[in-house]
Amino acid sequence: MLIALVFSETQKRKKEPMDHLSRTLTALVAVFTFSFFLSCQSRTGNDDAKPSNQQGRSEEPELDYSPRRGLGLNEEQVPEREREVLEGYAREFLRVHERQQKQNEDRTGTQGIKWRGMHAKGHGCLPGKMVVSQNLPNPQGIFQPGASYRLTGRFSNGSGLIAADRERDLRGLAVKLEDVPGTPLLSTGKQEQDFLFTNAERHHAAHIVDLMGFIKASAAGGQERIQFLARHPRMAATLLSQTSRNVRSLADESYWSRSAFRYGDNQAVRFFVKPCTEPQNQQGDREEPIDPDFLNTDLIQRASQENICFTMHMQPQVNPRRQRIEIHNEKWRTPAVELATITFERQAPERSPKCEALSFNPWHGVNAHRPLGNFNRARCLIYQEATNFRTGTEKVRCP
Repeated sequence: MLIALVFSETQKRKKEPMDHLSRTLTALVAVFTFSFFLSCQSRTGNDDAKPSNQQGRSEEPELDYSPRRGLGLNEEQVPEREREVLEGYAREFLRVHERQQKQNEDRTGTQGIKWRGMHAKGHGCLPGKMVVSQNLPNPQGIFQPGASYRLTGRFSNGSGLIAADRERDLRGLAVKLEDVPGTPLLSTGKQEQDFLFTNAERHHAAHIVDLMGFIKASAAGGQERIQFLARHPRMAATLLSQTSRNVRSLADESYWSRSAFRYGDNQAVRFFVKPCTEPQNQQGDREEPIDPDFLNTDLIQRASQENICFTMHMQPQVNPRRQRIEIHNEKWRTPAVELATITFERQAPERSPKCEALSFNPWHGVNAHRPLGNFNRARCLIYQEATNFRTGTEKVRCP
């Protein structure tokens, strides 16, 4: 009954000028209360920590991230067999990536371009610099008072499919710092530190099991995607909220890591960046732009006329039960500490093969800022496969 109602509502909306995800999420609003009631009836224990399988059957989950007693600060929780399961996810993601590659070739009419599996549509790369705050209270790793690093920033849409900027999506900012001090996590021969940010403070998926379920259902499309979101009403509501924002300029957005990282040996933190000055009109008017690439157009205009500036902050974990490293759809409500300033000086953004050939990975970094949590452990394996598919260059082994 629930799925029939979703399908009926979606069919009614097909003639509207909305992308497929928009129609799916809008249809789900009509049945959200009912689906939430059903999920409450079947819940046992912590719904965020216990993964649900793809078909919605009642069976033992592959991985369990239910909080373990005695878990301390900066401590990860790695279930038995996790590495084996994550390696399987990496192979599954590669199959999705290959399918999206064909879809992007059809959408763009281009051959020979290897698109990214996520954040496929780039709006340009900007060279810049990061300067660490002079009065930093607890310097760790690359964050030493007054330290300065050259960097490259890539702005993007979140989807793995190329689409018009007016379609519902998240937005991303990936930053690669050069010539950083410290012991590299991977044997790439490079002294670099990557930070990957998205313009949503928390993830729509609690953990990697649900994220992979969403990725595979989205790639399948149609009823499989609708059914998955109907079984995950909290995820559907989060996606609807996060992708409904009327973003007008990537330079005016705040971006979050949404996953935890080490800050030195004994501290776990999340990172975020926000504009140096408060945007005057953060979401603009509600009328949809005609230009399908309006975010790229705005970035070119802004970067050509003025510096684009962000401040980088960290939020420390102070209570392992409230700031959970393994659960990603929760905000960390701890005081932020300003770390550094990121400045892209006035210039024209580069939207070139060189820019798109760059590989961004949270494991491209040093041990003092080691990625934490199941998303990041999965990312090491998944991003390796994805980068190797695109460039054939990522062959180092994950820790």
